[in-house]
Amino acid sequence: MTNNEGKKTKAEIVVQSLQEKLKNNPGVQNHWKVLKAIVSELPVGGALVYLLDEHLTAKREERVGQFMQDVFLKIIEIENRIDQEKLKTDHYAFIAEECMRGAARNSQKEKLECYKAIFVNAALPSDCSNDEQEYFLNLVNTFSPVHIKLIAALNEARKIPQGGQREYGSTLRNYLGRENSEILGSVTAELYQLQFTNTQPGSIPYDADLSRVGGRLAPVAMKFIDFCTLPTTS
Repeated sequence: MTNNEGKKTKAEIVVQSLQEKLKNNPGVQNHWKVLKAIVSELPVGGALVYLLDEHLTAKREERVGQFMQDVFLKIIEIENRIDQEKLKTDHYAFIAEECMRGAARNSQKEKLECYKAIFVNAALPSDCSNDEQEYFLNLVNTFSPVHIKLIAALNEARKIPQGGQREYGSTLRNYLGRENSEILGSVTAELYQLQFTNTQPGSIPYDADLSRVGGRLAPVAMKFIDFCTLPTTS
């Protein structure tokens, strides 16, 4: 072992090992070779091959490496709460693999944070069944960042005293940014169909103070939030 290797944390060593396995996987390499061969035949193929070979591959590897390092640091931080038997199950292997795939496919921070939390929380004792965990993971796969931001904003509103004289000073729009109203309406309708919210989509005022929009999340949404939020150290 070199001096540099001796200075690495346990998480960094695991991450490095994972990255090497990904790089040396023949199946992964063969897929890239076929794709690059097809793209190279296009008029602008040279530029696209560079994009695939250099930029996208580097970005994906960097993202997955950082994702795994964050996950392992959190697991090490709360290792006394980890259920060792769960780590040996097919269910956890499926959850871990899908979260890593999600990290490779998605660059949006909202989705990456959900995948990190699911990776960790699936290893902890929980009243969330395996079927529920896989259902919530599938939702994260299909949700856009707007879905996740709206759920988070409604959850923030839930924590604020409602209906009083004093306003919180922030609105759903502050959390959602300049999202198109039609997109927000569609996302809100989808969450209502999933029974994540308990009020009609058109009744949610995005520009109202958070002290006026609380109490709209259903129990299943709260369970989703708990499973998709990284646990605290304590």
